[in-house]
Amino acid sequence: MDVLTMDGTISNNTANMNAGDGILVGGIMVEFSGTISNNTANMNAGDGILVGGIMVEFSGTAEGNTTNSNTLNGLSIFGVNSTFSGALRNNTATSNTLSGIRYQGGVFQGSIASNTASSNGRQGLEILSQEFNGNILQNTFQSNSIEGANLMI
Repeated sequence: MDVLTMDGTISNNTANMNAGDGILVGGIMVEFSGTISNNTANMNAGDGILVGGIMVEFSGTAEGNTTNSNTLNGLSIFGVNSTFSGALRNNTATSNTLSGIRYQGGVFQGSIASNTASSNGRQGLEILSQEFNGNILQNTFQSNSIEGANLMI
């Protein structure tokens, strides 16, 4: 099985009005230990920024990104069998149709700190995980349609 291993940097890009996701790091198996920083993803038909696959190991950092008005989520990390031990910090997600910031997977043991998620169609922050051992610190969730933050195990 092919494994996408990334320890690089995705930085200072603009991805607006694309027919799918704005920025996608994806494959069947993804091992991400790099940095996604200072990108802007607006009005895309999918997620603004997505790291996704069946098995995702995210130990990297996503920081300083801005996502607005995407059809799905603003910033999303998704894997059926996944582990999140990285950091999401200082990101801004506004007016996305679903959630501003979203993680769905197996084990969450990372950190989500100092993010702002407002006016999203569902949650500002949504975590769907089988096990949670992480930290959610000093974020601002405002005027989201359902919850500011939703942690479901």
